[in-house]
Amino acid sequence: MCGKRAISLFSGAGGLDIGFEKAGFQIVLSNELDHDAACTWRANRPKSSASMRECDIKQLLPELIQYQDKIDVLFGGPPCQGFSVAGKMDPNDSRSELIFTFLKAVEIVKPTKNVGFTISTALRNVQISSLLESFGSIFSSTEKP
Repeated sequence: MCGKRAISLFSGAGGLDIGFEKAGFQIVLSNELDHDAACTWRANRPKSSASMRECDIKQLLPELIQYQDKIDVLFGGPPCQGFSVAGKMDPNDSRSELIFTFLKAVEIVKPTKNVGFTISTALRNVQISSLLESFGSIFSSTEKP
């Protein structure tokens, strides 16, 4: 399949992947840590199940260099439990650090575009806000609350 190529991180069961596929993207790599979610992702895509890597995203980072400058979009939804008003809003929640891992993946792959889904309270975190500013044009459309 030729055309637009994408990487999906924090893929879950694949809802975002479906949308990107319907928009004409080929998902060349997906990543999910949760076994049940990864199984659902594979069950819904039997022809492309080999592109799902079920592992901690930090283990995947060294492999991403092979995709550098070859990907149109890198997208994902890093966990937001540490920022969510529906949760404990604990800035020390280790899952909150995964947004930095997502940004590291963006830095490695250097996609034409990237889409990161998080919640507005995450942008109120001084550490995250300053990191996003350092990425400059990569996140030029990000609006701070």
